[in-house]
Amino acid sequence: MADEWVLIELDEKVSRMNGLPRRVPAPKAEFESIAESGFAIPRLKKWISAFLTAAPSAWRSQNADLAKSYDRFIAKADFWERGLAALSKRDVAGAIAAFKMIASVDPDDHAARLNLGLAYAQSGDATLAKKAFEAVRTSYEGDPDYHVAYGQAHLTTGDKDAAADEFALALEAKPDNMDALRALAGLGFLVAVYEDPKDAASLTFLRAGAELDSLTELWDQAPRDGRYYIDQLEYHASEGRHAVALAAAERAAANASVEVSERAELGRAAALRQLGRPGEAAEALSAALAKMPASSLLRVEQARVLFALGREADANRDLDTVLSADPGFMEALALRFPLERILSEASGGLLVDLARWAEGHPTAAGAWLWLGLHQRKAGGEDEALDTLRKAALLAPGDDAVRSAYWTELGRAAKWQAVLDDAATLEMTSRAWTVRWNEAEALSALGRKVEARAAYGALNADESLPIEVRKRAKRAATRVGE
Repeated sequence: MADEWVLIELDEKVSRMNGLPRRVPAPKAEFESIAESGFAIPRLKKWISAFLTAAPSAWRSQNADLAKSYDRFIAKADFWERGLAALSKRDVAGAIAAFKMIASVDPDDHAARLNLGLAYAQSGDATLAKKAFEAVRTSYEGDPDYHVAYGQAHLTTGDKDAAADEFALALEAKPDNMDALRALAGLGFLVAVYEDPKDAASLTFLRAGAELDSLTELWDQAPRDGRYYIDQLEYHASEGRHAVALAAAERAAANASVEVSERAELGRAAALRQLGRPGEAAEALSAALAKMPASSLLRVEQARVLFALGREADANRDLDTVLSADPGFMEALALRFPLERILSEASGGLLVDLARWAEGHPTAAGAWLWLGLHQRKAGGEDEALDTLRKAALLAPGDDAVRSAYWTELGRAAKWQAVLDDAATLEMTSRAWTVRWNEAEALSALGRKVEARAAYGALNADESLPIEVRKRAKRAATRVGE
């Protein structure tokens, strides 16, 4: 036998983690192929069976423990194949049955126990999953995937502290483990941030509460222009990180063109208001309007701040100033005629006043758009769509107006009307919101190839924020299913 077989000695931990005997028989003629092919279960079962057949009768009595481990491996080999096949078919019940049988035949097969835990987790039985994971801790301690799986099981049972500990161990083993990073972000210990909101590769995770310090350190590493900080301002404001948005606005305002300066001052005031500092916001806006008195955006933001300070008369004077210059200025109309989430007794009066305003300013597209949205909220679908169509005709180049119109057409399931209108436009030059509406219409009408192409174009548009592109990618995948 010695001339024909090699007994390969395995470390005890390696043996448990792979469900293999401590000493594995291999034909000398096939020994070199192991490095390339590994210990595939059918192959190893064949080798062990052949080895036991060829072994003299005395060998079994002289190597009783090893012989028993060979018997266990042969007994469980078929169940391993069944378990793996069940996992590949997402047959969770079949996988549980197979790996449970293996664990009973060979309690030292930690690979089977780990798979059993994963199968229990997929079945929703987190308690049994945790029991299986704990049973193999000595083998898998330090394996990031193991710690993530165990952490997710803890989360399912509501043990957030234990889950966080497991995710932290996963990061100790692999600092860039995305599953652990995202899980800790979900628990509030970390915050997912794009250093460049238009670059998916710039995703990083910062300690919660330390975002401003971390990003300030990043910003200081190289010279940045005002537009860079405007992108940062708008991204962090949209994510609710108003302290970071304020810092970005202040940097943008320090070195900016006129266009950037308006956006910077607007962002500064909005951030101060969101941070509960309306007095400082009012001071900042007063100074900004002294430099840019014609800015309607700044004046509307000042109205918001004045309303927050209880200075309603002053706020309404600002709105009057803006609306006298542009009766369709949407931001001002939204404050003068607020669109309520839940209709109240005052809603009817607001609708009458807004209709009177729109009729008094027949060419103001924004006024008709706002009226249409109020009518839709009040339940007048056909009337609302006619009003919104009028707004779109008054402002054919305004994508915000058209997107709002198409969105309401979609809510009314009038998808063909969206595509009919889109056919009159050069869509590639339109805002992403309008292109999104077109993709939604194509998808809703079952035109899957065209819908995937439309979503794909949005995903490929590097000028868009990464969250929009990711959303488009998910939508394209959903259409293809």
